[in-house]
Amino acid sequence: MLYFPSRTKNSYVTVIPEEYKPLKEFTACLQANTTMDGSLFSFTSRKYDNEILLFILPGVIYKVFVGNKLSKFPVPVLPKGWIHYCISWQSYSGKVQVWMNGKRLSYSILNKGYVIPQNPSIILGQEQDSFGGGFDTRQSFVGEIADVHMWDRELSSTEIKFVFEGDSSIKGNIINWDKVKYNLYGNVLIKPLETVTLPVKC
Repeated sequence: MLYFPSRTKNSYVTVIPEEYKPLKEFTACLQANTTMDGSLFSFTSRKYDNEILLFILPGVIYKVFVGNKLSKFPVPVLPKGWIHYCISWQSYSGKVQVWMNGKRLSYSILNKGYVIPQNPSIILGQEQDSFGGGFDTRQSFVGEIADVHMWDRELSSTEIKFVFEGDSSIKGNIINWDKVKYNLYGNVLIKPLETVTLPVKC
């Protein structure tokens, strides 16, 4: 589990993907515990700074970018503590979906026909305004992040529910949290995951 104790422009985690390939679809999931707005997942290419971005404003809105195009999703009343988030997208239809604790919140049509370039910079805890940098303290994440996975395909609703429930057979092939390679920068702490209480499985 990664712990980001305070707002800063120099505390973040770079994630090294398992595979480098252009993406015509994807699913990204993670667990997070926060009461503040900030960037959860930032995936940048040399082409666009917001190739994939999940930015939350708790109690207000989720901002999701794909290929530098934005969709906004209203936020329901959130439970306190850890929440499991997923975003999925496919180029063919342009459908982008947001999931919370295994249940779909909504969907939108975004950047139909687009292909996300390979060789990204993937960062947790900051929003990239340039490739691997351009951080703004006001956009930084404060709280805890764990269980990050990313796939090169759109997971089904059943698969996302299984991921939320902790099915060990469904692990990301772009990012697999069980064997992820990463680098820590600034004031980011690592805590044992068993010390936290994750969302109640339903």
